Amino acid sequence: MKKEDLLALGIDEEVAKKVMALHGADQTKFNTRLATVEAERDNYKQTADGNSEALKAAQAKAVKYDELKPKYDQINSDYDKLKTSGQAAIDAEVAKVKRQSAIDSLVTSYNPKNKKSVMALIDVEVVKLEDGKLTGLKEQLDGLVKSDAYLFGSKSSYSPAGGQSPNTDLDLDKAIKEGNLTEYLKQKKEKEKE
Repeated sequence: MKKEDLLALGIDEEVAKKVMALHGADQTKFNTRLATVEAERDNYKQTADGNSEALKAAQAKAVKYDELKPKYDQINSDYDKLKTSGQAAIDAEVAKVKRQSAIDSLVTSYNPKNKKSVMALIDVEVVKLEDGKLTGLKEQLDGLVKSDAYLFGSKSSYSPAGGQSPNTDLDLDKAIKEGNLTEYLKQKKEKEKE
């Protein structure tokens, strides 16, 4: 709106100046507000553009669930297989140790002169350990006792002079184990004086 437009409408020049002054003040407020709104708009647009770029970059880096799911399932499957096979290997090793221990125990109970020699003559592949009981070993050992009796019996034929058992001081062994050697020596000295 211009001052000439107001004068053409028949408005007095003084009134037209006042109207234009009021209009100018309103126009200034409007222009200031418009500039503020445009600045905010530009700021929001910049922020939105920056966020859009950041989102695109994040999406480019992000791994989709659908891409990870098969890998996750495969890793889980491999872990379960390893866990199962590992437990099976442990169980097999424990069973092997139990079987060998039972074999050693039974062979030792037959009082072999040389355990290695007796073990070499046993077919351990036919020996089974089921429910804590050995099968197939007792028969082999009984057969060896009959066929090769020289492999069994006392380990030594040594006999001390005079046929008496050797003089061992069990009290000395006990004192050493208990750490009372000084007390033992005092008692032994007192016995010798008597």
